[in-house]
Amino acid sequence: MNTHRATLLLVAALSTTSACKRRPTQTQNNQGATDPTANGAAANGAPSNGANAPTGPTVSGQTHGESSVRSVPPTPATGCPAQLANGALGPGTVHNNAINTNETWTLEGSPHRFPDGAVIAANTTVTVAPCAVVLVGDNNGFRVEAGGAIMAVGDAAHPIRIGSDKNDPQPGDWDNIHFDEQARRSSRFAYVTIEHGGSDTGADVASCLHNYLAGLDLQHVTIRACRGYGVFMQDNGTFSDTSTQLVVREGVVSGASQSGAVHFSNPNSVRTLPDGSYTGNEVSEIFVRSGNVTSTGTWRNPGVRYRVADDAELRVEGPASPVLTIAPATTIAFGSSANFTIGWDGDGALTADGGSEASRITFTAAATEPNPGAWEGVFIGERAIRARTKLAWVTISYAAGDSGYDNACPPSQQDNDAALYLTAPLSADAISHVKFTNLPENTAAIGRTWAAGPTTSFTAPALGNDFAQSGNQCRQTPLRTAEGCADNARCD
Repeated sequence: MNTHRATLLLVAALSTTSACKRRPTQTQNNQGATDPTANGAAANGAPSNGANAPTGPTVSGQTHGESSVRSVPPTPATGCPAQLANGALGPGTVHNNAINTNETWTLEGSPHRFPDGAVIAANTTVTVAPCAVVLVGDNNGFRVEAGGAIMAVGDAAHPIRIGSDKNDPQPGDWDNIHFDEQARRSSRFAYVTIEHGGSDTGADVASCLHNYLAGLDLQHVTIRACRGYGVFMQDNGTFSDTSTQLVVREGVVSGASQSGAVHFSNPNSVRTLPDGSYTGNEVSEIFVRSGNVTSTGTWRNPGVRYRVADDAELRVEGPASPVLTIAPATTIAFGSSANFTIGWDGDGALTADGGSEASRITFTAAATEPNPGAWEGVFIGERAIRARTKLAWVTISYAAGDSGYDNACPPSQQDNDAALYLTAPLSADAISHVKFTNLPENTAAIGRTWAAGPTTSFTAPALGNDFAQSGNQCRQTPLRTAEGCADNARCD
């Protein structure tokens, strides 16, 4: 191999801090790159704690300290290859998949082809230069292991592109970029396009970016034409506080079991969703699994709905007394038999204030053609932080499904299911301008289940609560007396 050209096209340096003894031997060294965390370049934290061992690419026969380069192009690339279609690119640099020494993937060596994917090992940093192109082979992906990092930082005029190694790329050609939980938080993508990932590898959730790392930094990143999801945030994976302008578009279902813009397996991470655009996909929504919100934060309005999983319990409570704020004009669509519970077994609060009719917050059913009672409703528990719990300019639709919770006094010819359960007497103005629509017959809009305390009513005209479209005649259930439910209890 022409070692001068190799040095020009791929700048790499041996790491002096890692043994990596489990790696077999590789054939070539290049030198020159440094770990950006050593000189402060875009470092934003230390490795997170914890460990996981999901599957990833198989490492080929290489040893620590050897370059991944298998072959180099006959002539260096020029201009900005990231702005060219795959068919206009040259042969580029072909790499083995074990990355166990610091490397820089240059513009001149583009496209950098990884037919077998890549594994970025511990104590190894990959730097992707502005305008560089990185292409991945069929059904393979990138994995950033514990202690590894990737820095792909371009700018508006000099972007970076990571995608499929095909002249005519399609969604699902390759797998994804996968960050382990203990990958270094110096990892950063800026002005990067990631495209055509999400291959059918048998994983439950297909995506272009699969992240376990707390604080992944994405700035001006476009994730497009993926199969399944653009981003899968798993377990404690989150976006960094500095993440901004994330765009997920042109995503397709294409046989994936689920699809959307972003998937959160942990609802506590949803508060980290950055500003950006999540429209223009076959399924444009933010998917949220069941679980607890335990940290104070805001669910921004992403311009698409949040979709909570079927049978999910979305809870706001925990030792830190979390307060979840829902931004105006946000829609949360609940799956079949799901519920939204605040302050039930621990302290917590919900602040959902749309501010006006034009920016109402909507809690509704996820089904395309839902029936009344498709989801269970909103439950405000006895440990809700009353001073911080408020629903104003909110619409609750298709709720009051069978929850199994039967503490409300069932008025004559009524079930004791309700769209909004209050187990403690909130102040009357804590529930104002709430509209109830499409509820089942023989249910209530508001179920009042406390046994002692003020006889707070939420039907006063001054509160502006709207029961006209609820589909039943029960606005709020009668209050329980010290002896229990009165035999002649009637709905208000």
